[in-house]
Amino acid sequence: MIKLYGFGPGVEQPDPSPFVMKVMILLRMAGLPFEDRRHCGCLQRPTREAALH
Repeated sequence: MIKLYGFGPGVEQPDPSPFVMKVMILLRMAGLPFEDRRHCGCLQRPTREAALH
């Protein structure tokens, strides 16, 4: 199973990233199953504990 990481829904779009949108469309056109992983936490700032390690 392909895991597609993105930012989550945007303004009237499944994802604001044009790159994620392109991959989503190509995967659907090819009929390949994929898991849409939204809100991956990649925009969150690091915590103090993570910065010290």
